[in-house]
Amino acid sequence: MKKTLRGAIVLAAGIAVAACVKQAWQVTYPGPENYSVGTAVLVAENGTSYMAGFIDPQTLFVAAYNANGQKLWDQRLSGDGFSSFSYGRTLALDKGTLYLISDNRTTLSVTLFKLKADTGEVLLQRDLENSVIASNFQLGADGQLYLNSSFSGSSSSSPVIAYSADGEFLWEYPAPRVPFPSFEERQKNVPSDSSQPSNSDDTLLLQSRAAAAGGNASDGSSGWIDVQAAVLQGGLIFLHTSSTITALDSNGNVIASQSSANLGFTNVTSMIAHGDKLLVIGSTTSATESVVLNLDLTEHSRSTLSTELGTTIKVRSSGNDTCALLNNTSTLQLMQLDASGAPLWIHPLDKPSSVFEIVGEWLLADQGACYYSTTHYSSRRLNTYVDRYNGPGESTDHFTLTDFAPMGVVVQGKSIYHVGITGPFDEATQQYDDSITIAALNKQTRK
Repeated sequence: MKKTLRGAIVLAAGIAVAACVKQAWQVTYPGPENYSVGTAVLVAENGTSYMAGFIDPQTLFVAAYNANGQKLWDQRLSGDGFSSFSYGRTLALDKGTLYLISDNRTTLSVTLFKLKADTGEVLLQRDLENSVIASNFQLGADGQLYLNSSFSGSSSSSPVIAYSADGEFLWEYPAPRVPFPSFEERQKNVPSDSSQPSNSDDTLLLQSRAAAAGGNASDGSSGWIDVQAAVLQGGLIFLHTSSTITALDSNGNVIASQSSANLGFTNVTSMIAHGDKLLVIGSTTSATESVVLNLDLTEHSRSTLSTELGTTIKVRSSGNDTCALLNNTSTLQLMQLDASGAPLWIHPLDKPSSVFEIVGEWLLADQGACYYSTTHYSSRRLNTYVDRYNGPGESTDHFTLTDFAPMGVVVQGKSIYHVGITGPFDEATQQYDDSITIAALNKQTRK
């Protein structure tokens, strides 16, 4: 790798930007031998951005940058069994404290770190009791921490485990009994730390399905895991399987339950916060439909999204904005949903000619618009294309991140942040100097 990338702020290199989008900055965080991976990003209300990432199995890093991309501080975190893959939402901020979780591939559990957000001082490092890898992390308004576990060390899985703000185990709510995979089976589903792009439909293949309250976290699935992410809404915790939706209070007590059959579904596929309500998407015998639920799980409204069988849906929300991506055998459609769960507009997208053409896909909702970005690996080069849509016509904003593979995306106001990995491409040899192995954080701002 070229030393010019070491710790630099890059103002223009490697990014093509449309006239209505201005690149603010790009920063890199190289580790020893220029190897590092940016795995998570969080942006505070004051514009401070936090990048977390991986250096080696014994070292993680967190770095803070002001709104202009100047580094405020950085911190190395020591341990064992860390991985360059993050699962679900891994960063949270509350009352000046930054929370970070990381999988431990040695113990197959989760480690919690707490840092001072203004200085990076480490306040706490703790292995979470009863935790397991492949967990989505959320910080509740009640101050409790919630892990959306993919499996537990017993014969039944645990879709949610609650901890105090200092990582003390409080309770867990068990899911319907499922066969617990053997250690060998679990290891087969653990990705290696290779930095090469994977030929999957999501860069973070093993992320748990994330549906945090108002959250634009990314989703994925892994083989035998059939546990859906919790939704934190109105001081309650909502869980769903394909057949049941359950509401818990902050002590883990069931206060309401609703079956998919009672909602007219043969199968519930997604659930997410939608304004001050819940949006549930599922299949009937003839269509894919959305149902908006009140927090007592009674039906508020219903809409049909697709009448074509075999439709898969990704959905993201932020406040009152919700976007959905419908993919079936013939079409790929992006849509924004209104308060009743019905499409405000629908925009057709080109389907890739091959499942190997796109190695990463991201969907976000914000300020009456939908962001859709895809990462392509073609002719030995990685490019990420980002479009913003606020209606059925062409995108209102477009830019390209060249030689960049995102691992996380966040929108705040008029700015969009991508965290991931980058590396210098040699035009003469038409290949990268090394693998794409330098942690990077990009910020673009629209007018």
